[in-house]
Order: sequence, then C-alpha cells, then structure tokens
Amino acid sequence: MRTKLTGLFKAAAVVSIVLLGTTFAADINIGTSGTQEFGQGIQVTTACDSSITVKPISTFFNGSSAEYKVSGFQFSNLDSSSKDPSTGAGCANTTFTLDLWNETGSALATYIFNNYGSSFTTTDGTIAAQNAGTSSSSLTLSLSNISVPAGNVYRITLQSAAAGPRTFSLGETGPGGGTVYYVNLSGFACGPTLSNTCKYIEYAPALWASGFPEWTTPTASGGWSDSYVLTNGAVDPAIPMVTNCTKVIPTSSAIGAGLQNTIALANCAPENAAEHVRAYRGGGQSDWAIPTRSELSALNTYRKTLYPNWQSVNDPINGGISFIDGFWNSTGSGNGFGFEYLSRDTRGPLGPVNIAYQLMIKPVRAF
Repeated sequence: MRTKLTGLFKAAAVVSIVLLGTTFAADINIGTSGTQEFGQGIQVTTACDSSITVKPISTFFNGSSAEYKVSGFQFSNLDSSSKDPSTGAGCANTTFTLDLWNETGSALATYIFNNYGSSFTTTDGTIAAQNAGTSSSSLTLSLSNISVPAGNVYRITLQSAAAGPRTFSLGETGPGGGTVYYVNLSGFACGPTLSNTCKYIEYAPALWASGFPEWTTPTASGGWSDSYVLTNGAVDPAIPMVTNCTKVIPTSSAIGAGLQNTIALANCAPENAAEHVRAYRGGGQSDWAIPTRSELSALNTYRKTLYPNWQSVNDPINGGISFIDGFWNSTGSGNGFGFEYLSRDTRGPLGPVNIAYQLMIKPVRAF
C-alpha cells in the first residue's frame, strides 16, 4: 500500500521556504550536533500498520553549494510484531520502500529496509532500532549515500510488501541472537532427523550459560565447573560430556547433524551436557545443539580469523593460562566413550578423550 504525503509537505513548504528554503515540514529544530530535524513527524498508513510516524532528518554540508541534504529517517510507533491473521496487523517479515519525489513527480531516491520481526536490515545505511518485534517499535535509518538536497523533496511515499527470505552474512547476528559463522546458500540437511534444509549456522553469544547456575558456580566436590573467561569476552562453561552412557553414541560428523547428535546424547544418560544445551532458549529458539566435528571445525576456522588472540584463561585441561581451547563436539569416537575436541592452534581434532574431562561447550544452531 502506498501513502502519499503531498498535501502535508506542500502546506508546510510555504512556511519553511521563508525560513531555510526547504520543502520539509515547519517547526525546524537545529541541534548542536548539526543535524536538522523536521517537525514532529508525519503519520502514515501502510498495509500492515495504520499509524506509523515518519520523520525525515537532514544534515548541513558546507562547501561551494552549502545546503541541507537528506541524511536519514526516524520511524516510530511501528508495529513490527508477527502478523495477526484476523486483522492483518503486524509488519514482521515486511519490506518497506521509501521514495523521495520532487515537485514535478520525478523520483529523487529510493530507500529500502526490511523488518524481520526481531531485527531490521537495510543495504542503504545503518539502522538503530528499539523494541524490535513489538507493536511499538522505533528505528532510525541513517543513510550511507547522502546526496539528495532537502529542498528538492516535495513528496514522500512509503510502501510495504511481503519480504523475501532473509539472507545472512558471516558475522551477522542470527535469529537466535548468536553470530553467523557458516554460510552455504545451496543448503544442507539439518534438523532432528536431517529432513530439513538449512543455509546457515550461528554460535551462541557470550554468557549463554548464565541461566544454568550449576554450570557457573563452583561446588565443594568439584561438580560442574566454573565458566572460563576468554580474552575476547566470551564465556563458556567447562563440563564433562556425560557421566555414563548406556545407549548408542552418535558418530556423525556432518555439517547440519549437530541437533540430531545432541538429541541422541540428551537421551543417553541422566546427567549430561546435551540436555542442558537442549534447554537453552537463546533468541527464543529451541534447536540449539552441540556442534559436530565439522561444525566445530568451521567455527574454529572462523573464530581464529575473527579473534586471532582468542585463548583460554585458567584452561580446563592444563590448569593455567594456555593457548588451548578445548571444546566438546557431538561426534562420538569409535569406542563410544571418547569425544574429540579442537585446538585453536592446530585447527584439528584432538582425542578421543575421556568423557568425564571438563571441556568447554559452545552451542550452535543451523537454520
């Protein structure tokens, strides 16, 4: 649906031309930051929300042709929640297209941003958002290409349409609040029975285990270990894999098989790492898993590039400051009791090791 703001901007132009020669709304406030904001915003209607407020922002540029240029937009009272099938309200999974026009009806610029419920994306600049995924979201779109003179803008139109599938890049925040570290746009088998198709894997954020005090609080008998603080700020618990397993140990090392492996491990013994990872609900997601050997290898390669100084403090194996990161994966060894892990320095599997050893856990999820 397209909303025209012609009348509002045209009426305001009479006042604002006298002040600064701009066709934006009146009540101009020039702040100490050099950013010029226009009025209180204009209420617009789209197919998924009947009361969005849009407020253009411009910035003054010195030079031979000193002038204000459109530098961004503020949106408030945006319903970014999931769509209500009965009312149609809710703009989650919606693409918004913002067009600027001059007085003769010629297009000056087009800007696009996507609302994926819990997050907003754009290729036209950067977005700072508050209350994403709620009925009262707000966001500021700061443009990367600031080229349109504010005085040339006569009309703005805002359109909304269903968004296509979101694409992620390495290092972006995933739906679960983790970091995307593996991308295969051709897709790979994933899910509890490998019957789903995924394109990405994300790893859990720092302090993901803070909701499990038995992992982060020392006990008199040793028990579950403290968390280990890494130099890049990530915190992961060091724990044994299982206490005793009387069922089949999963052996798949494939990309995408982590959840299937982890479900099998969670059913393996009364007390094990997998059941705690399965209980993790980062980003509201319930499919977090202990990575397979291949998934952990991909993470190891990614994080060595992104965090070249990633190292353990109070290493869980060597009992002191060390350059070894021991992380469990969910790929079982041949004897059914050892689990391999990766070293940051060798980028290769070490083990098998005793399942009672306390190594670190970094949950991942394919999506």
